[in-house]
Amino acid sequence: MKKLILALFMVSLAAWCGCQTAHKATKPAPAQVTAFLPEPQKLKEQKPTFPFNKLWFDDGFDWRKYNKIVVAPVDTEHLLKQDWWKKLNEQKAVSDPKKDCITIGNYMRKAFQTAVREDPQKRFAVVDAPEPGALILELALVDLVPTKAFLNAVETVVGFVIFPVAFLTTLNSGSVAMEGRIKDVQTGKIVCMFTDRENGSFAIIDAAGLTWYRHAENIIQEWSRNFVAIANSEDYLKVKRKFPFKPVAW
Repeated sequence: MKKLILALFMVSLAAWCGCQTAHKATKPAPAQVTAFLPEPQKLKEQKPTFPFNKLWFDDGFDWRKYNKIVVAPVDTEHLLKQDWWKKLNEQKAVSDPKKDCITIGNYMRKAFQTAVREDPQKRFAVVDAPEPGALILELALVDLVPTKAFLNAVETVVGFVIFPVAFLTTLNSGSVAMEGRIKDVQTGKIVCMFTDRENGSFAIIDAAGLTWYRHAENIIQEWSRNFVAIANSEDYLKVKRKFPFKPVAW
């Protein structure tokens, strides 16, 4: 019996270590924290299996004190500051960058609103304006790198080389990074901050549906579900990041 218990323990340990390693291997390096988050030194790095890279809660913060939430329009101003925009804009590979940023920002806001509304536990009611007993969720997309699949497709369709693969990542499947902060409506105090960066998935190319941000959509959906899971959990550290992310079909 002792040998059986030991064997089961070793198998479980190996599986756990394998899971940790797999998650660590698929997580890109965290993006540099922007001015969107005040006092970034408060953020604490989390395990690779946790949904977000870094997280901080104010002492004494209790989700149970709130029953409503406002999801503010997503801040996308950092996206247009990325270096790779210049090259794409020069070659007119992106027709309207500002419009695209608004589109993906609206997509993210709606994803979080929908995840909260469809929460089986009905933890929060989504409201459009600050009310007593509400929290405000403010999100920012701070980095969004197109996939190598997108770049290759643009090179094929348009007929020019944008930049070497090494300019982005050696094996680039695209990435997206976000920052979030939660405020108490009545006090205006920030009670939670979090950051994350995720890689997208390699995809089959369909030039008719080509966009530089398509790979971010599934990641955003996963972020929204993880946010709800953390809000509902009695021990948020037990919430696990889904692995792997759903592949993208271009």
